[in-house]
Amino acid sequence: MEHILYLKIENDIHSARVTEIPHPHHQVYHVIFEDGYENIFFTNVETGNWIEEDLGETKLAVSFGTKVNQLDGTSFRPFKTLAWCRASIAHMIINFGFCTYTEDGHTVFEVYTDNHKFLCNLVKNKKGVWTMYGSRRPVMEHQYTNQVQVIISIFEGMADHK
Repeated sequence: MEHILYLKIENDIHSARVTEIPHPHHQVYHVIFEDGYENIFFTNVETGNWIEEDLGETKLAVSFGTKVNQLDGTSFRPFKTLAWCRASIAHMIINFGFCTYTEDGHTVFEVYTDNHKFLCNLVKNKKGVWTMYGSRRPVMEHQYTNQVQVIISIFEGMADHK
């Protein structure tokens, strides 16, 4: 659903066209301001604070989040506790957060990027086979990125040290 919001930015009122993007872990909106600036705004799953994608917790994100919460009449606060991992492997530095749980006998790792945005669910079945799920559907193995392969190897290493 699309809305027009009016936000006070540096003592001026600006209109913005706001479109909700359905997501299972965040409140996510694509926002286009009257001056042409646009970005994705989403909630931090640990704190519930609003984040402006690639910029972090900006004043604009706070202002936008306050306005959206008034519009929805709710204040979505998921508060998941994430463990954070930073690893340097070969030429790559990996920084991600995750939480883990068991569902139907499978181990699920819910993985977030260093900007606190959902990356994927990595699910290990009882036979030790991994499947990667995006926010809506399974992702084929050939779509695994180097980053996700490294994350899986880190999870495998964690299991070896239990």
